[in-house]
Amino acid sequence: ASIPEAPVSPKKKLILVGGIVAGSLLYIVTAFVLDLMDPSIKTAKEIRQLFKYTWLGMIPESRKKGLFWQQKINGNVPQLVVRDVPHGITSEAYRMLEANLKFLSPDQVLKRIVVTSSVAQEGKSTVSANLAIAMAQVGRRVLLVDADMRHPMQHHIWDLANTVGLSEVIVHQTQFEFAVREVMDNLDVLPSGVIPPNSLALLNSKRMASLVEYFSQKYDFVIFDTPPLVLTADAMTLGKMTDGILLVARPKVVDRVSATASKEFLLRSGQQVLGLVINGVSVEGEPDSYFHHAKAYYKEELITSTIPDSKTKKNHIRF
Repeated sequence: ASIPEAPVSPKKKLILVGGIVAGSLLYIVTAFVLDLMDPSIKTAKEIRQLFKYTWLGMIPESRKKGLFWQQKINGNVPQLVVRDVPHGITSEAYRMLEANLKFLSPDQVLKRIVVTSSVAQEGKSTVSANLAIAMAQVGRRVLLVDADMRHPMQHHIWDLANTVGLSEVIVHQTQFEFAVREVMDNLDVLPSGVIPPNSLALLNSKRMASLVEYFSQKYDFVIFDTPPLVLTADAMTLGKMTDGILLVARPKVVDRVSATASKEFLLRSGQQVLGLVINGVSVEGEPDSYFHHAKAYYKEELITSTIPDSKTKKNHIRF
């Protein structure tokens, strides 16, 4: 065999193209596998397309380290952003939600609503608390009722005792006036009370229906924080006693199967769905959301915090 006079140069372009193709295929396969492992709905746009409810609000994700504090309880609790960081973009988002609810229907004055979600960890308790603050700050007398007697959170959020609350009021173990707590001007909170063996039976009682009417007469607005839809029928039971349901959905938490199921539950039970709140939206991750443009209006990227008193030093979680 003859020896070549010069070394044979590799086909660099072919190797480069092959490497790019192989890398692209690996990326696609990896993305596909990760998508199978994480069935959650990824974007606010996908959530709106799936539910097709009236879009009433979008709450940005809060990630600044200054927002979160250690607290000696099991788990975490969300910060009351509208109260503690009143000038941030998140607080304005809650005020926009409050205004949208106020002008939702020219023919009906809303006085009592149920706030729920499809699954846990979407932020329905956080939304309930901050929406209540936004309403109270514009002069409306508000009652926030923790009707999630399975996994109550409002007493943690507001740093309240939970020895008596809604469950005791329903069964006549205490009077409403002894169980309710004033947490700020124009805003009272009724904790859940001791977790009962059958919360649905309590909520589905004539006594609860009469309490809903009583609350509506006593306050300008009543917000019921209820369990997720796919876990219990509590929210749908209360939904029939109120003016409608406000559904909270969080990208990367709610999955398509659960979202579809909750939508079907609401339809079959004939619920009045007031609209949709998309919670925990990533400002950077969703450039087509209005927060991507609105953040430039504010001096802070998301929200900056001032440390409140020790009673409000809490960690963040989604409930």
